[in-house]
Amino acid sequence: MAKIILASSSKSRQHQLKQAGVKFTSIPAEVDEGAIEAENKGKPLREVAEKLAIAKGMVVSKLHPDAVIIAGDQICALGDDILNKPTTNQNAVMQLEKLSGQTHNLYTAACLCKNGEIIWQDVITTSLHMRPLSLDEIENYVASEDVRSCCGSYRIESKGVRLFQRIDGDSMSIQGLPIVRLLSALYDNDFIGFDK
Repeated sequence: MAKIILASSSKSRQHQLKQAGVKFTSIPAEVDEGAIEAENKGKPLREVAEKLAIAKGMVVSKLHPDAVIIAGDQICALGDDILNKPTTNQNAVMQLEKLSGQTHNLYTAACLCKNGEIIWQDVITTSLHMRPLSLDEIENYVASEDVRSCCGSYRIESKGVRLFQRIDGDSMSIQGLPIVRLLSALYDNDFIGFDK
């Protein structure tokens, strides 16, 4: 089996792969995300997410050509308004106030690269319907869970799931990778199998 590298230091993406029993190492990709987003301004957000994932995969693939590189990226947006990582609790509260009672989309992109070539790529759009939340609920949630590094200011895999009325789409992809489709692509290309 080929060596597998995750082009990310994301704990949630690592957790998804570990849970699925995939053996991998993690090497974060150094790319200028702001430049890629600026270059693709006005394009559909799912396309921008895909370009970000591919850029990360290709950077690491060029450094490790014989390895299979898994790369991913996500864009969280309310309409065309991209929701970046809040970085502070105050920003998280403001972001959740904006999302309260609204439906926003999460575009989860992933790709597989080997020898500097894209072998597989995919983007999943998930629609998340948030309950109407009071300011007290929002402040209590933000105080209970560190969401400063989470686009949308919630952790869906934890207490953040309580903020939602409904999720349409692949709820597993919210954690960072479209894991079911990704695993299928790894199997189809004979990059993984069940160890005896």
